[in-house]
Amino acid sequence: MNVLIITETYIPTVSGVADSTDSIAHYLVSRGHSVTVIAPAPLSGNTGKPVKGLQVMTTPSIKDPFIAGKPMTLFPFGFSTIWKTTRQHSFDVMHIQEPGSLGISALIVAKIKHIPTVGAAHAMPQQVATFFGPFYRFGLWFAHTWIRMVYVHYDAIMTPTQTMADELTRLGIRVLIYPVSNGIDIQKYSPTTTRHNNKQIMFGYLGRIDADKHLDITVRAMTITDPAVHLVIAGFGKEQEVLISMAKELHVSDRITFIGSLKEPEIIKLYRKLDCFIIPSPVESQSIVTLQAIASGLPVIAADAGALPELVHDGKNGFLVKTDDDEEFAQKMNILAKDAELRKKFGMESRRISLVHDKTKVLRKLEDMYGTICRP
Repeated sequence: MNVLIITETYIPTVSGVADSTDSIAHYLVSRGHSVTVIAPAPLSGNTGKPVKGLQVMTTPSIKDPFIAGKPMTLFPFGFSTIWKTTRQHSFDVMHIQEPGSLGISALIVAKIKHIPTVGAAHAMPQQVATFFGPFYRFGLWFAHTWIRMVYVHYDAIMTPTQTMADELTRLGIRVLIYPVSNGIDIQKYSPTTTRHNNKQIMFGYLGRIDADKHLDITVRAMTITDPAVHLVIAGFGKEQEVLISMAKELHVSDRITFIGSLKEPEIIKLYRKLDCFIIPSPVESQSIVTLQAIASGLPVIAADAGALPELVHDGKNGFLVKTDDDEEFAQKMNILAKDAELRKKFGMESRRISLVHDKTKVLRKLEDMYGTICRP
């Protein structure tokens, strides 16, 4: 097959969608398919090393006003690139990762040129609404309306979880929906037997540090955790300085370490140093970092919201906590901090849960989905 992938986010930008796109592209190439990715030009760095069978094209971009470090292409400035690319090459299927500026341009081109489309749904409506701040209710209405307007025009829809598929169905979308996990390289992300120590119990978060992640809850929780608990926050975002100031005001900055953005080898090392993973975000459509954490054999404390309960089974491989309840987060952190055997038991179950998300298995499902809709 000749596959065209349109994405609003691609490497070197740090995000779940960027990782998902890169994984899909490299998997398809490894299977002998030809892949073209069109994405906004990065603000700095490059879109990765050249790979035979994979072509990456970029569109004019500006700095995204909502997400730190992320480029975006304003409508309709990506239209000409997509049009020229589809004129020069015959594509069997077009995979549209997000229904943003480039996604809408791509959908218009696909309809004109009769190219079958797969539309991915990576963001919960509630996540989109958080960027509207005090106008959250309007943001939620906007997200729901946008989904109803756009997703009915795809030939098939890919969601990373059943939770997201159910959300689209609830909104009245009747297009065929295929839940396909983002997947994880279970060989690369694997447990270690040398993690635990007797001095500090290391809890960690990795990812964007933005308002929708609700990381202030973890900082507040540290005020009532056991003194042995230490929190590591890795990543970058608009809320980082706010959280650093909050930690100082609450007198817990000596037990919280901010370590900035990491590259993959450093990410793998971090998981192997942690005792537990924590994710308070209530709007995850899956959470690749949580997939990485459970594959690494970590117990997880997560918000009981979004799709996180598909990865975190309360009392089995971690704990689910009410959204924004810092006291309950602290309580669960203390339980795990004091019980090494429970951490070990939960970690083993996390690894078992992760195995069904083996990247080669789940991406084969996506490949099969392309086959069902691609033109003859």
